[in-house]
Amino acid sequence: MGGPVSDAATTDVAAPPSPVGAQTLDELTRRLVALRAWAGDPSYAEIARTIGADRSAGTRPNRTAPGKVTIYDCFRLGRRRVDIELLVDIVGALGAEPHMSEWRQAHRAILLGRAAARLVRVYDHLPPTTDPFVGRADELRLLGETEQVSLIVGMPGVGKTELALHAAHGEAAGYDACFYVNLRGYSVEHQPADPAAVLESLLRQLDVTPSVIHGATLMRRSALLAEVATRLRLLLVIDNAREADQVLPLLPGGSARVLITSRRALALPDAQQVNLAPLSAAHSLELLSVASGTELPPDPATRRLVDLCGHLPLHLRVVAAHLANTPTWSMQDQVRRLESTPPERAVRAALDASYAGLQPAEQRLLRLLALHPGHDVSTQAAAALADVDVAEARRLIDGLVHEHLLEHEHGMHRLHDVIRAYATALGVEKDPRSDQVAALERLLTHYRRWTACAVRHIRPDEITAPESDEIDGPELFGVEAARRWLVAECENVVATAWEAGMLGFVDELAVLADILQAWLEADVRFGEMETLYRAMTESSSAVHQRDGARHLGRVFDMTGRLDDALRWSQKAVELDPDGDDIASRNQLGNILLRHGRVEEASESFELALDVARRTGNRFREGRGLGNLSSVSTFLGQLELAESQLREAMEISATEGDLENVSITATNLSGVLTTVSRYDEAVEALQQSIDIDQQLGLRLQVPGSMRRMAFIRAQQGHTDDALTLLGAAIDSSTALGLPVCVGESLTIRGEIHLGAGAPSVAQTDFRRALRIGEETGSTWVILDATMGLAHVCLHRGESDEARPLFAAALEKARTTGAPEMIERARAGLAACGPPEA
Repeated sequence: MGGPVSDAATTDVAAPPSPVGAQTLDELTRRLVALRAWAGDPSYAEIARTIGADRSAGTRPNRTAPGKVTIYDCFRLGRRRVDIELLVDIVGALGAEPHMSEWRQAHRAILLGRAAARLVRVYDHLPPTTDPFVGRADELRLLGETEQVSLIVGMPGVGKTELALHAAHGEAAGYDACFYVNLRGYSVEHQPADPAAVLESLLRQLDVTPSVIHGATLMRRSALLAEVATRLRLLLVIDNAREADQVLPLLPGGSARVLITSRRALALPDAQQVNLAPLSAAHSLELLSVASGTELPPDPATRRLVDLCGHLPLHLRVVAAHLANTPTWSMQDQVRRLESTPPERAVRAALDASYAGLQPAEQRLLRLLALHPGHDVSTQAAAALADVDVAEARRLIDGLVHEHLLEHEHGMHRLHDVIRAYATALGVEKDPRSDQVAALERLLTHYRRWTACAVRHIRPDEITAPESDEIDGPELFGVEAARRWLVAECENVVATAWEAGMLGFVDELAVLADILQAWLEADVRFGEMETLYRAMTESSSAVHQRDGARHLGRVFDMTGRLDDALRWSQKAVELDPDGDDIASRNQLGNILLRHGRVEEASESFELALDVARRTGNRFREGRGLGNLSSVSTFLGQLELAESQLREAMEISATEGDLENVSITATNLSGVLTTVSRYDEAVEALQQSIDIDQQLGLRLQVPGSMRRMAFIRAQQGHTDDALTLLGAAIDSSTALGLPVCVGESLTIRGEIHLGAGAPSVAQTDFRRALRIGEETGSTWVILDATMGLAHVCLHRGESDEARPLFAAALEKARTTGAPEMIERARAGLAACGPPEA
């Protein structure tokens, strides 16, 4: 085996530089440079020879020995990719072989990057506590003395989480809502949770509008939580915090109660700190006795056993499980087993002993569970990892739970951070990397099949998976069961999909993203969508990069971030040099149209339509004609627009593209309304509404309400119109569609102004203008500016109206829409000449 390549390795620093906490590949490289210095600065040729010797001797995977230039390249900054197998070989060659798993996991965490940090689940309930719970009466009393922020500090395995949960359960009755989140501050395998993502998950469960959350900065999200805390009494358990900056945004203030755990003191203002020490000898003996179900005498052997456990509750429970399972062993036998571990690894003694007592299949499952990229693991997912049936997985899980190596709650299982790190290190030592990758591939297949099954229940029109992907099992029978599964497993599915992309399974990632898209949109989970599609843009496949960019453009379009939407949509087209990707060009055209760049939008639509016709793609031809009709409408070419829409509807109906039939029917209703054919407009819009209900297209509903309101207003039914617009605004807000909110507000403002209520109209126009400016929506800005100008004109304030009409005219000219230009000119004329 390769040891230090220089004798100086043992004389400089006792412990080698650690990779834990590195955030970028450059930072990881700097730590590798420091490791080389720690090892005595061996030459690149020396390192290459050591690795070559190890590989030849069979102590490393059977791969070709690297050259010194290849080794040199690993120490160079600015790389986008790292050969992880070579990296860990270098670490071993530099004499840090016991730490190879740390380097592998640090590299993995960097690859996951912010995407992994953003994948975090906040639970809307407190996890159960573990019995027995002894020796913490004084600490519980201290925690009970404050009603605001408490910080529990202590070493790994000392029982910080258990103490926090016991305290929280004791206080929960006095609060309106309780939440738990693991910030993963000290996880080697995962990036620490991003506080912005924690706030997103928390605020969603507190019924804050998704679009308000998604577009908000960290500070704004923190302020939103503080606002909620003025109305509700909240209790939060924040587990495994690493830095004060990770926690401070999560503190709601007010009457909220917050319990935080960390391995070190954090600079949190006005926080009560409770330092948690290992249990006393007497309490350690009590815990060992109660947990094992055996009354243990305080003799030297028993005292030696609790000493070997470091008086840590986690390790004492593990040893207690072994005591219960080996009643014929003497206490001296138990002691000897723990004493066989070298003294410097005393903290791991209990885990080593318990692991050694597991069946080989249980040992393997423990190692594989540490590979799971999420926090909770279902029995079915565990079965996929281990490649066994569910009944066998359940039996193995029961064995791990019995040994206190696995926590479980409501059919989900999780590893304590200490045990996960331990199992991860064992996996690196004992499992070939190819076996680990195969296990993750099985996990990906499991999530793809189950996700397809769940989405098929909710949106049967969206999924056409092969028969081999059908799942026989009661777990997902019915829409509600499918929805519950998706909510519970969403973070796990997205995390696994991202990991699949990092491992090179980009095709599988793309398939899973495609399956999830319909449900993520329906459930307004923009953050998860963004994470999935960013993973696609990081792949080595140009096709997947393009599709990921296009999907990101759509996400940002839906959330009103039109500048980002335009940037990603343009990138998608750039990644399609042959110009054959019709979907990307259609999307770019729609984003350009939202920006008021009508001529460029028309060009993009026409190119997409030409490709569709040239290739005989009737599905895309229907979509392209519908898109092109929008340009005709904006240019006032209403007869052409109607003709294009009716042809698009006919093609899409023939092709079975009901979604486009709905979209084109909605747009047709708008054209018919403009030419006062109201009955036909209502008929077309009702057709669209019926299809939306059939397909469950929630995002289309507010637009249909808005258009129906406009028709009813034109027919003179003002009250009906205002009711519909109020519903459209509420629905748009709930679904996170700010542009739709702005469009509805401008219509409502016009109705109020026509009804002689200029002040009410002005409020709507101002709110719409703010939304338009925040989202970059040219049309909302234009309509709102024009509306404010008309309010001023209605009040006889020509001098105030004139600059507003002038601004509207300038913006209308940039769009090239003749109707809007004419409206602005008419407004300026109505203002008359400015006073001398």
